[in-house]
Amino acid sequence: MRTLLRAVLWVAYAVYFVIVAYLVWNPEPAVPSYAVWHLTDWLGVAGISVPPQYVEFGLNVLMFVPMSLVGTFVLPRLRIADWVLVGFVGSFAIEMVQLLFLPSRSADPKDVVSNTMGALVGAVIAWVLIRIWRWWRPGGQPQHVAAPSPSTVQAAPPPPAMQVAAAPPATSSPHAVAPPVAETP
Repeated sequence: MRTLLRAVLWVAYAVYFVIVAYLVWNPEPAVPSYAVWHLTDWLGVAGISVPPQYVEFGLNVLMFVPMSLVGTFVLPRLRIADWVLVGFVGSFAIEMVQLLFLPSRSADPKDVVSNTMGALVGAVIAWVLIRIWRWWRPGGQPQHVAAPSPSTVQAAPPPPAMQVAAAPPATSSPHAVAPPVAETP
């Protein structure tokens, strides 16, 4: 089951990258602009007045959330800081391609900031989901409730300073004194 899930995540990851590549490297700026204006209009109809530049910033954040969210499950060795770095480098590369090779598109430093924030948000969401999954076991019992059984717990040996010297061997002398016995009430 885990192998199938991982394969599905890899396919979703690949599809995600194809869609992002189409959006950011399409020489026609109408596609991203249409999304910004359409969402701005839709929010206006819903009674939420948001300037288009804020909508664009938010969409740029959302565009990079799946990269680190799904990526955390596909590439589990990368940490949150790694995903922030990947988001920054990827966003910087996108903006450089737009600047150097797509004259109809505009490279904007705010896009690097918003995309990097999206990578951070996705990585943090993945971190929280992983913590929740580890806390709640598949059986529905929280992990902290299940205490180990006494037979599986092994006491660690005391530190050398706490160890008591071995008692001298018992003698069979008739003069040997037995240790005192505590009285019970």
